[in-house]
Amino acid sequence: MRKLSVLLGGAAAAGLAALLCVAPPAVAQGSGGALAGRAADEQGGSLPGVSVTVKSTSTGLTRTVPTGSDGSYRFASLIADTYDVTAALSGFKTVEEKGVVVNVASTRTLNLTMSVAGATATVTVTPGAPAPPDGVAITNATWDARLLTIEATSTNPNAILSVYSSSGAFMFTLTNQGGGRYFDERGWVTNPEVITVRSNLGGSATATLTNNN
Repeated sequence: MRKLSVLLGGAAAAGLAALLCVAPPAVAQGSGGALAGRAADEQGGSLPGVSVTVKSTSTGLTRTVPTGSDGSYRFASLIADTYDVTAALSGFKTVEEKGVVVNVASTRTLNLTMSVAGATATVTVTPGAPAPPDGVAITNATWDARLLTIEATSTNPNAILSVYSSSGAFMFTLTNQGGGRYFDERGWVTNPEVITVRSNLGGSATATLTNNN
Protein backbone atom coordinates (compact mmCIF):
# COMPACT_ATOMS: atom_id res chain seq x y z
CA MET A 1 0.00 0.00 0.00
CA ARG A 2 2.82 2.40 0.83
CA LYS A 3 4.41 1.75 -2.57
CA LEU A 4 1.10 2.42 -4.35
CA SER A 5 0.69 5.68 -2.40
CA VAL A 6 4.15 6.82 -3.46
CA LEU A 7 3.40 6.04 -7.09
CA LEU A 8 0.12 7.95 -6.98
CA GLY A 9 1.86 10.90 -5.31
CA GLY A 10 4.46 10.95 -8.08
CA ALA A 11 1.78 10.91 -10.76
CA ALA A 12 -0.06 13.78 -9.11
CA ALA A 13 3.14 15.80 -8.82
CA ALA A 14 3.92 15.19 -12.48
CA GLY A 15 0.43 16.34 -13.45
CA LEU A 16 0.78 19.49 -11.35
CA ALA A 17 4.14 20.25 -12.92
CA ALA A 18 2.65 19.83 -16.38
CA LEU A 19 -0.10 22.29 -15.53
CA LEU A 20 2.43 24.80 -14.21
CA CYS A 21 4.50 24.53 -17.38
CA VAL A 22 1.62 25.28 -19.74
CA ALA A 23 2.46 28.50 -21.55
CA PRO A 24 0.15 31.44 -20.83
CA PRO A 25 -2.19 32.42 -23.64
CA ALA A 26 -0.62 34.70 -26.21
CA VAL A 27 -1.41 38.39 -25.82
CA ALA A 28 -3.63 39.61 -28.60
CA GLN A 29 -1.81 41.71 -31.13
CA GLY A 30 -2.53 45.42 -31.10
CA SER A 31 -4.60 47.19 -33.72
CA GLY A 32 -1.99 49.82 -34.52
CA GLY A 33 0.68 50.54 -37.07
CA ALA A 34 3.79 52.69 -37.32
CA LEU A 35 4.96 55.78 -39.17
CA ALA A 36 8.62 56.32 -39.96
CA GLY A 37 10.84 58.29 -42.29
CA ARG A 38 13.68 60.78 -42.65
CA ALA A 39 13.83 64.56 -42.70
CA ALA A 40 16.31 66.10 -45.13
CA ASP A 41 17.08 69.44 -46.78
CA GLU A 42 16.67 70.06 -50.51
CA GLN A 43 20.19 68.75 -51.14
CA GLY A 44 19.43 65.49 -49.33
CA GLY A 45 21.38 66.33 -46.18
CA SER A 46 20.07 64.87 -42.92
CA LEU A 47 18.26 67.24 -40.57
CA PRO A 48 18.55 66.25 -36.89
CA GLY A 49 16.35 67.87 -34.24
CA VAL A 50 13.30 68.34 -36.44
CA SER A 51 10.08 68.27 -34.38
CA VAL A 52 7.76 65.86 -36.18
CA THR A 53 4.15 65.91 -34.95
CA VAL A 54 1.27 63.64 -35.91
CA LYS A 55 -2.35 64.61 -35.33
CA SER A 56 -5.22 62.14 -35.65
CA THR A 57 -7.92 63.53 -37.91
CA SER A 58 -10.58 61.55 -36.06
CA THR A 59 -9.64 62.22 -32.41
CA GLY A 60 -7.45 65.34 -32.61
CA LEU A 61 -4.81 63.72 -30.40
CA THR A 62 -1.17 64.58 -31.16
CA ARG A 63 2.27 63.04 -30.61
CA THR A 64 5.68 64.60 -31.26
CA VAL A 65 9.13 63.06 -31.71
CA PRO A 66 12.47 64.65 -32.72
CA THR A 67 14.53 63.35 -35.60
CA GLY A 68 17.82 61.64 -34.77
CA SER A 69 21.34 62.52 -35.89
CA ASP A 70 20.65 60.90 -39.27
CA GLY A 71 17.35 62.76 -39.67
CA SER A 72 15.26 59.66 -39.02
CA TYR A 73 12.11 59.50 -36.90
CA ARG A 74 9.61 56.83 -35.94
CA PHE A 75 6.16 56.70 -34.34
CA ALA A 76 5.44 53.22 -33.01
CA SER A 77 2.04 51.89 -31.92
CA LEU A 78 -0.09 54.44 -33.72
CA ILE A 79 -3.80 53.69 -33.91
CA ALA A 80 -4.80 52.80 -37.46
CA ASP A 81 -6.14 56.15 -38.66
CA THR A 82 -5.55 59.11 -40.95
CA TYR A 83 -3.04 61.68 -39.68
CA ASP A 84 -1.84 65.18 -40.47
CA VAL A 85 1.95 65.32 -40.11
CA THR A 86 3.91 68.51 -39.37
CA ALA A 87 7.70 68.97 -39.43
CA ALA A 88 9.25 72.10 -37.91
CA LEU A 89 12.84 73.24 -37.48
CA SER A 90 14.23 76.72 -36.84
CA GLY A 91 15.53 78.25 -40.07
CA PHE A 92 13.39 76.02 -42.29
CA LYS A 93 9.89 76.29 -43.67
CA THR A 94 7.34 74.23 -41.76
CA VAL A 95 6.13 71.26 -43.80
CA GLU A 96 2.66 69.75 -43.47
CA GLU A 97 1.59 66.42 -44.93
CA LYS A 98 -2.18 65.93 -44.76
CA GLY A 99 -4.19 62.73 -45.02
CA VAL A 100 -1.40 60.28 -44.20
CA VAL A 101 -2.98 56.84 -43.71
CA VAL A 102 -1.49 54.39 -41.18
CA ASN A 103 -2.78 50.82 -41.49
CA VAL A 104 -2.88 47.97 -38.99
CA ALA A 105 0.31 45.92 -38.49
CA SER A 106 2.32 47.88 -41.06
CA THR A 107 4.83 50.74 -41.19
CA ARG A 108 4.03 53.75 -43.37
CA THR A 109 7.15 55.46 -44.72
CA LEU A 110 6.98 59.24 -45.04
CA ASN A 111 10.15 61.16 -45.91
CA LEU A 112 10.12 64.92 -45.38
CA THR A 113 11.99 67.46 -47.51
CA MET A 114 12.46 70.89 -45.94
CA SER A 115 13.60 74.09 -47.60
CA VAL A 116 15.42 77.01 -46.02
CA ALA A 117 13.04 79.75 -44.89
CA GLY A 118 13.76 83.22 -46.18
CA ALA A 119 10.76 84.36 -44.15
CA THR A 120 8.23 82.61 -41.93
CA ALA A 121 6.24 80.29 -44.16
CA THR A 122 4.26 77.07 -44.16
CA VAL A 123 4.27 74.65 -47.08
CA THR A 124 1.20 72.39 -47.23
CA VAL A 125 1.40 69.20 -49.28
CA THR A 126 -1.73 67.14 -49.96
CA PRO A 127 -1.24 63.59 -51.27
CA GLY A 128 -2.21 63.19 -54.91
CA ALA A 129 -2.46 65.75 -57.69
CA PRO A 130 -4.44 68.89 -56.79
CA ALA A 131 -7.90 69.05 -58.30
CA PRO A 132 -8.26 71.67 -61.05
CA PRO A 133 -10.72 74.52 -60.52
CA ASP A 134 -14.25 73.39 -61.29
CA GLY A 135 -16.85 75.10 -63.43
CA VAL A 136 -19.83 76.41 -61.44
CA ALA A 137 -23.18 77.50 -62.89
CA ILE A 138 -26.33 78.81 -61.19
CA THR A 139 -29.40 77.25 -62.81
CA ASN A 140 -32.06 78.78 -60.56
CA ALA A 141 -32.00 81.69 -58.12
CA THR A 142 -35.37 82.93 -56.91
CA TRP A 143 -36.81 84.75 -53.90
CA ASP A 144 -40.53 84.17 -53.55
CA ALA A 145 -42.66 84.97 -50.50
CA ARG A 146 -39.60 85.07 -48.26
CA LEU A 147 -38.40 81.71 -49.61
CA LEU A 148 -34.93 81.67 -51.18
CA THR A 149 -34.30 78.87 -53.71
CA ILE A 150 -30.86 78.24 -55.18
CA GLU A 151 -29.92 75.53 -57.67
CA ALA A 152 -26.42 75.17 -59.10
CA THR A 153 -24.08 72.74 -60.83
CA SER A 154 -20.37 71.95 -60.68
CA THR A 155 -18.19 70.07 -63.14
CA ASN A 156 -16.71 68.27 -60.11
CA PRO A 157 -19.41 66.22 -58.31
CA ASN A 158 -17.32 66.20 -55.12
CA ALA A 159 -17.17 69.98 -54.81
CA ILE A 160 -18.67 71.87 -51.87
CA LEU A 161 -20.76 74.84 -53.00
CA SER A 162 -21.62 77.70 -50.66
CA VAL A 163 -23.78 80.78 -51.17
CA TYR A 164 -22.57 84.31 -50.39
CA SER A 165 -24.30 87.70 -50.44
CA SER A 166 -23.21 90.57 -52.69
CA SER A 167 -21.16 91.91 -49.75
CA GLY A 168 -19.26 88.63 -49.49
CA ALA A 169 -21.00 87.39 -46.32
CA PHE A 170 -21.52 83.64 -46.04
CA MET A 171 -25.18 82.60 -46.23
CA PHE A 172 -25.35 78.79 -46.36
CA THR A 173 -23.96 75.68 -48.07
CA LEU A 174 -25.91 73.94 -50.83
CA THR A 175 -26.90 70.28 -50.52
CA ASN A 176 -25.05 67.95 -52.91
CA GLN A 177 -27.70 65.93 -54.75
CA GLY A 178 -25.17 63.89 -56.71
CA GLY A 179 -24.03 64.10 -60.30
CA GLY A 180 -22.74 67.63 -59.85
CA ARG A 181 -26.18 69.03 -58.95
CA TYR A 182 -26.73 71.20 -55.86
CA PHE A 183 -29.87 72.60 -54.27
CA ASP A 184 -31.17 74.39 -51.20
CA GLU A 185 -34.27 76.25 -50.15
CA ARG A 186 -34.23 78.58 -47.14
CA GLY A 187 -36.59 81.00 -45.47
CA TRP A 188 -35.12 84.47 -46.06
CA VAL A 189 -36.83 87.62 -44.80
CA THR A 190 -35.36 90.06 -47.31
CA ASN A 191 -34.43 89.60 -50.94
CA PRO A 192 -30.61 89.45 -51.17
CA GLU A 193 -30.99 90.48 -54.85
CA VAL A 194 -27.53 89.25 -55.91
CA ILE A 195 -25.80 86.07 -54.74
CA THR A 196 -22.56 84.28 -55.57
CA VAL A 197 -22.06 80.52 -55.42
CA ARG A 198 -18.46 79.58 -54.64
CA SER A 199 -16.81 76.16 -54.78
CA ASN A 200 -14.09 74.94 -52.45
CA LEU A 201 -12.24 73.95 -55.63
CA GLY A 202 -12.05 77.49 -56.99
CA GLY A 203 -15.06 77.83 -59.26
CA SER A 204 -17.76 80.49 -58.76
CA ALA A 205 -20.81 82.04 -60.38
CA THR A 206 -22.96 85.10 -59.66
CA ALA A 207 -26.65 85.64 -60.35
CA THR A 208 -29.37 88.22 -59.77
CA LEU A 209 -32.35 86.71 -58.00
CA THR A 210 -35.74 86.49 -59.70
CA ASN A 211 -38.45 88.01 -57.48
CA ASN A 212 -41.77 86.27 -58.05
CA ASN A 213 -43.70 88.46 -55.56
